[in-house]
Amino acid sequence: MITTHDLLDRIYPLINVTSVTTTIDGEVYRENPKVSTKLRDVIIRAGGIGHQNVNILQVGTFHVNCYARNLPGGFVDEKHLRATSDAVIVVLTDYLRGSDYLELEIENYTILPDENDANMSYGSLRVRYIIQGD
Repeated sequence: MITTHDLLDRIYPLINVTSVTTTIDGEVYRENPKVSTKLRDVIIRAGGIGHQNVNILQVGTFHVNCYARNLPGGFVDEKHLRATSDAVIVVLTDYLRGSDYLELEIENYTILPDENDANMSYGSLRVRYIIQGD
């Protein structure tokens, strides 16, 4: 059975790579950082894991949230949000080409204001996965 922590153990190293980290001035985090960094960060959050057949497949979702400070005037920094999100999509897609046990589908991409900091926004990738159980 795969837990949310197992999933993060598999996804985090895929996203914490140079092609993604060069698009941010902060860090890649598993779950929430202790404090708001006010930097362009990437935060990976695992959702619940469901079961199709406990012995074969598990289905669930996770979010990759890419943060950026708003531009002067409160405008969303879409350029940086898009660059980071695109880099995440590329590394996930590249990984899938060599994986026999994991299938990912990006369900949607939304830009949202950060509820905890009015000067920040984030692009949220919602990713659905099907993983072969261990």
